Amino acid sequence: MKLKVNRKLSIKQLLSKLPFENKYLNDKVVKSLKNEGPEEVEMEFFKPSKYLTNQEVLEEYKSRNLEPDLGALIKLLTQQPELLEEKNFWTQ
Repeated sequence: MKLKVNRKLSIKQLLSKLPFENKYLNDKVVKSLKNEGPEEVEMEFFKPSKYLTNQEVLEEYKSRNLEPDLGALIKLLTQQPELLEEKNFWTQ
């Protein structure tokens, strides 16, 4: 799936477009997050067979030659909020 991501927007601006309020992120954390990467992104989905630790998630990305892209993920979730109901899926 291809997405166009507005890299001029901050993560805080992107988060404000989600259909819910995230109570777990404070301003300090949000300011540290970057919306960097190409304007057009090819999203790839994968579903692990088990729950993964943070380290295992990073290893899984690496094994698939993928990079996490928070800006693209937020864009995807604004377009397809039903994905929020999915459990244990990861994207690039």
